Amino acid sequence: MSGKTPRRPCSNPPAGLERPDPLGPGPGKEAFLRDRRGVVVIMFALMLPILVGFVALGVEVTFWFMQHRDLQSAADAAAIGASYSVKSNGSDSEIDAAALQEAVRNGLDTSDGDTIDVNMPPTSGSYTSNDYAVEVVLSRPVALLFSGVFLDNAISVDTRAVATLTSKTEACVLALDTSSSGTLKNQGNANISMTGCAVAVNSSNSSAMTITGNSTLTTDCASVVGGYSVGSNATLATECPSAQSGALAVDDPYVNVAEPPIGDCLQTNYSISSGTLPQGTYCQGVNFSGTVELVTGGVYVIDRGTFRVNAGATLTGTNVTIFLTSSSGSQYASVTINGGANVTLSANNSGNYAGILFYGDDDTPSSPPSNQTFNGGATMDLTGALYFPKGNINYTGGALLGGSCTQMIAQTITFGGDAEMNIACSNSGMSSIEILDTVGLVE
Repeated sequence: MSGKTPRRPCSNPPAGLERPDPLGPGPGKEAFLRDRRGVVVIMFALMLPILVGFVALGVEVTFWFMQHRDLQSAADAAAIGASYSVKSNGSDSEIDAAALQEAVRNGLDTSDGDTIDVNMPPTSGSYTSNDYAVEVVLSRPVALLFSGVFLDNAISVDTRAVATLTSKTEACVLALDTSSSGTLKNQGNANISMTGCAVAVNSSNSSAMTITGNSTLTTDCASVVGGYSVGSNATLATECPSAQSGALAVDDPYVNVAEPPIGDCLQTNYSISSGTLPQGTYCQGVNFSGTVELVTGGVYVIDRGTFRVNAGATLTGTNVTIFLTSSSGSQYASVTINGGANVTLSANNSGNYAGILFYGDDDTPSSPPSNQTFNGGATMDLTGALYFPKGNINYTGGALLGGSCTQMIAQTITFGGDAEMNIACSNSGMSSIEILDTVGLVE
């Protein structure tokens, strides 16, 4: 064994012999470690495709919204066009054609896959029970661009619009017959002036309304399903440009009002010349002479015969209803007010018969029709509806209605005397006779 001492590892080199640091001494090393400029470049390179994708998707979504906006305009126009066809009493095919025409005019392209559905009444929304409302649904397929990366199939842009008819005009005279000529007649020297209301004629006959002789009819407007004629010496004065022929039929506002029960007879073939007439059922008519008052709030049932107010009689009554009927199914009751009578009556303003002054049983045979006669020379102030759904109203001579708040609703109506009518009254209880003359976009 040699006498050499074994070498030991040197843990602490002598001063001045340390291994040099490749990053160099001091603050230079720390600056290098903090330098991240290369990381930003790498991150930007990685995020660039995503950013471009979001921009492209945003542009495509904006395109979808533009397509929806344009298609919605076409749907709105189509619904309005269809409603004008409804207003003109168009057939189903004419309504569909009007909707398609306006949709195409406003950008619908059926040759490129666009579709249109027209529903009347609508299949959804708030107007499903409105027979005059038209729903138009448009659909357009849109090809995918960048969004095809995320979606498998093309999307469909769908729009919907609903338009309907509303009323800005009320009638105070309505002739219900649907086919006869002369269902509304203004003849002789009659001078009829209606303030704040119109006339409506539901007959489709080409001469549904006739104005003849030297008569004058002044009204806000005239709505006639069929046609009308005005004689050379007669005058039709309206605030609307002319009578609206080819119009929609107007609904009967009282068609669902229940009829009063007939009950047992208080009197038969009764005559009264003074005092107060109790309410109840009167068989074979009532004859009035002298001064008589009806019970306030009374309901009077005339079972056959005539409710007759004779010349010289004065009849008054407030909040009353007079029902004309027949318990035997024949010889239905009627009303006659003779010349020289003075009659002031108003209808019940609430309750089951609100607004109806005279009510003719709708079971009355319409052929031959019952005649309800308001004769010349009588002075009448009748507030309420003269409602004879199966009868005729003959308003003749110089019977003066005195500007009262009155409706006339009957199968046919004939004016032969002077009358002033209006519906500008409050608390009458009458239901509106609405003429659907305005188109409105509602959904």
